[in-house]
Amino acid sequence: DTPPVFGQTAVDIFDAGGIAYIANNLIEDSNIAIINTIAESYARGFARYLKRATTVNNVATTGDKFNGIYSTSGIGSVTATGGQVTYKLLVDLMFSIDESFLDGAHFEMNKSELAEIMKLQDPSGQFIWDGLKEGIPTSILGYPVYINNQMPATMDSATGARTGGTTATILFGNPGEVQIGFKGGVRFATNEGLKFDYNQTAFRGLLRTGMAVVQPTAWARMIDITR
Repeated sequence: DTPPVFGQTAVDIFDAGGIAYIANNLIEDSNIAIINTIAESYARGFARYLKRATTVNNVATTGDKFNGIYSTSGIGSVTATGGQVTYKLLVDLMFSIDESFLDGAHFEMNKSELAEIMKLQDPSGQFIWDGLKEGIPTSILGYPVYINNQMPATMDSATGARTGGTTATILFGNPGEVQIGFKGGVRFATNEGLKFDYNQTAFRGLLRTGMAVVQPTAWARMIDITR
């Protein structure tokens, strides 16, 4: 008998990395473990990259366009009428995802959008956020809210261009339906010969990763928010 075939999400893998050249004299004279410091710096950079990659991502092959959750075909979409976020539009955004994914869903946005949403009230005059932690709402309309400043404050909602636009976006969805793939893990290497003439050591960090939305109906976006 032919074994059953189950659907698999295709994850396109991209390289992310960087090279730093450090003078050997600086390494020798420093009172800190420079190699460890550089490795930690790469790790922080990769964390920011992954945060961006799972939401809006940008790679050269897409012509400076988003190719993360934001641009996934089939996700829900709500247009900010007149460019403004309203209580009604947030409710529409929430119910633009399949109801089976509401359990575990969250809002994700730039801090500029969150600052505006904190001013919104429901029809009874109550603010729509629930509780504060370090000045930031812990939830909006009962769903967790996460600041992601890797989502740009300005973009072009029509074309998906990362630069040159004057609009912003808000995402709402279930993170359990995002697949992140790694190939080989994080790699960190040094090379003392590359910049031998300059008495420098080269440090390289490399990460090969990708993402895909398993169920597009688990996510939705609000577009055309005026900035």
